[in-house]
Amino acid sequence: MQSSKPQESGSSVTNIRPFAFWFSYIPNKVKLSKEDYESGIKILGSFSTIEDFWSYYQHMVRPEKLPGGCKFALFQEGIKPAWEDKANDEGGSFVLRIKRQYSNIIWEDLMLSYIGEQCQYNDDICGLYLSSKANEANISIWTRKIDQTKKESIEKWIKETLGFDDKTEIEYKLHPKHGEEQQSKGTVKRFDRGEDFKRRQEPDVRS
Repeated sequence: MQSSKPQESGSSVTNIRPFAFWFSYIPNKVKLSKEDYESGIKILGSFSTIEDFWSYYQHMVRPEKLPGGCKFALFQEGIKPAWEDKANDEGGSFVLRIKRQYSNIIWEDLMLSYIGEQCQYNDDICGLYLSSKANEANISIWTRKIDQTKKESIEKWIKETLGFDDKTEIEYKLHPKHGEEQQSKGTVKRFDRGEDFKRRQEPDVRS
């Protein structure tokens, strides 16, 4: 993953809440302890304007090109993408398994909507997390502890942002520390363009 320190913004900037990019590379078949995981994931940098977001993002390898084992995250500044972080305590995540060829546009659409505060309960979304696999990307939307009303609203935001069919079901998992027994024992559905998308454009190729 490449990164670049943002250049000084001009006089006209679009301020947003502070966010941070995180990255790690952990081979998918390697099992790590909590301590190893937390020491392996590193912050790439933080930003609080749209201009600085693009200054980082334009230099980053897109999800479709990431090797398996790469973990990439966009979280509210001050929240670490780890289950043990206080903000994630008793929280969970919406999980999307995406074929690689659709991962660029889906990841970018989610990021832009998230930092643009398009979700009614944006405060309850801790961040976005992407795990690169051999043939797909697992994208999850991490939340604080939320009630059913907020869960339904955030799920609706995800569907509207990505152009999913209204009937599409998105699995929500509690973080293992607090709800492992409640998580689905089955396989998370992999979203297919022909089955689940009402509309989709080709991946963005900004560089």
